Amino acid sequence: MDWASTSWRFNNADYFLVVDESIQAAQSQLIIDTAYNHLNSSAIKFISTTVISDNAATDQSLMANAPEHATNVNVKMAFKWTQALGIVKVLHRLKNYERIVLIRPDLFLWGDAYWPDILDKFVADANTIHSVAGISEDWNKDRNYPVMGDVLLLMRIETLEKLSNFYFYFLNNYNLIKHHRYDIHSLLPKFLSEQGIAVKGDLSPWLTFNVLRPNMADCFDAAGLKPEISPAILINKQQEWWKSKYGN
Repeated sequence: MDWASTSWRFNNADYFLVVDESIQAAQSQLIIDTAYNHLNSSAIKFISTTVISDNAATDQSLMANAPEHATNVNVKMAFKWTQALGIVKVLHRLKNYERIVLIRPDLFLWGDAYWPDILDKFVADANTIHSVAGISEDWNKDRNYPVMGDVLLLMRIETLEKLSNFYFYFLNNYNLIKHHRYDIHSLLPKFLSEQGIAVKGDLSPWLTFNVLRPNMADCFDAAGLKPEISPAILINKQQEWWKSKYGN
């Protein structure tokens, strides 16, 4: 978040932070840090900060068939969406937000100088989510499930109310994950389809992104991204990190 937040340039935005108490290594359940060490180092001033304790997402009745999900990062992400709704609704009553943007705290955003103004033109209806990528059939051809990313989602608060129920849907559909090889990226579009919510990847012409990985530390200094670092360099480092971890 320390580096990623230097790239967040949304116009006239209120920033809300909802994070887990423990920071886990990327694609791992290994705890490497605590959120409390980073709350004051963000480039963004948050209007609200919520740190969720490690066991907060453990709903014993829902976890009965999936106890291993108590520490699952996907369960925690979905749980944070439920918490975000309650927090944002308090100020929404006063400010009547036109759009809500959910982003990962490690998401570095790229775009031309006008991308914040362009995003202001996207005012979704209650049954639409705008994103940097739509629903695709391409990722998991062997399973033939539609898939989608979740790194940046723009929507109305009414849509966030529906999305907040994904936490319960995820836990109640554990058998799809265990026996039918669903994961977060395939279960989410299934849920949205059942809710009548369309996902449009129409932000991609103006906005690109990188999920920051540990091997990118030399691309940043105290002021943020070094001037000589391009999107291509971060993409290459992202691919190098993935290959070193998964071998493909």
